[in-house]
Amino acid sequence: MKRVKELIFRYLSKNEYFVIYKPAGTERSGGGQKYIDFGISAVGVNVWKSFFSNVDGIKITNAARGPRWEVPIYSPGHGTPQSPPVAVYQRRKTSFCVGSQNIYSSKSRRIIAWHPDNGFPKPKDNTKKDQLPKGLAVYLLKTYDNEIWAGWFINGSKIPTQNRGAKELLAEMLTPERDAEDAGYMNFEGAYLYFDSFDLDKPFIASSNQTSENVTISIDQKKKVEIQKKKDKKTRQNIIRKSRDEDEIISALFYEDEDYEKDRISVLEKSVEIRRRNEKAVKNLKKLYKGYCQISGKDFVFKKKDGNNYVEAHHLLPLGEGGADNAHNIIIVNALIHRMLHYADVSGIDLSKLKKSKDGSAELKFKINGEPYTIKWHPKHAEIVLKK
Repeated sequence: MKRVKELIFRYLSKNEYFVIYKPAGTERSGGGQKYIDFGISAVGVNVWKSFFSNVDGIKITNAARGPRWEVPIYSPGHGTPQSPPVAVYQRRKTSFCVGSQNIYSSKSRRIIAWHPDNGFPKPKDNTKKDQLPKGLAVYLLKTYDNEIWAGWFINGSKIPTQNRGAKELLAEMLTPERDAEDAGYMNFEGAYLYFDSFDLDKPFIASSNQTSENVTISIDQKKKVEIQKKKDKKTRQNIIRKSRDEDEIISALFYEDEDYEKDRISVLEKSVEIRRRNEKAVKNLKKLYKGYCQISGKDFVFKKKDGNNYVEAHHLLPLGEGGADNAHNIIIVNALIHRMLHYADVSGIDLSKLKKSKDGSAELKFKINGEPYTIKWHPKHAEIVLKK
């Protein structure tokens, strides 16, 4: 899991989608471009310079119009950056571009995450310009360990978020009012947005209490005004739609108990499903740790009537917020620590900072209500966590 520091996005145009797939010789009179543009009014030169600062393995030169970076870019599911690196440069005064993205070119440097082998949309007829899926967008992000990762999504149908918190932080990028050629920059230094580098579909995760107020955004100001007008119009329509007369309100009251009962049953069924799915992993981990807590050891652990130690399983990222229900996301703790993890002020739990020991075990220091604690992983358990 990687913590996201900055992100740059771009909604593709029909022409861009066409040129990154067109066969050689399709356009005899020019049209040889093979890049994806990012308008400088939304993502300026200083933004790009900041975005690529301190990135290992990056090569910086000057092109005819401005700076050029040869960037080692990572893609979900791939542990190493692609080679050769991808060129990002100022193509003209009004835009920067990601170059050499035509998949059929002999010099293609198509970003792996944007390749059809990894699910990226492919036109049915690559000789025509009207094949663009509505809402198709690409992005580059920078992590706190100064790696550049790439991804894509289709706004409205393939949203790259696992939970509400991540969707809130990415709200400006995912607004329904976005159009082709829209671009923008987002800085998450005031928020906690995470990127699952193994998830191709929904890599973004955040806790439910994250809000877009903590995100610094840079987009085309003219476009921002247009989007706000569309949002205001939609708000007015919703107000009209939600206006109900007295009879409708009274009628709705008679269905509240019935709806509540249906919702309650649905929640209970889902809870049973989660418990069943979770049972095997929890049982094996409790056995691995011999009934002791990964944080306190023997302290606060008591024996049950059957003679076995009583401990509980805690999901580091809650299931309801997109957390995985497997050994990577589960730790074994005593009942007191478990309640503290849910209700106290917990900080510093970041699996990317896990420290491995020579014997294969691992540990992570964090705080509860300002007091230091340490989670310790058995070598076998640590092996699973570190793989992720």
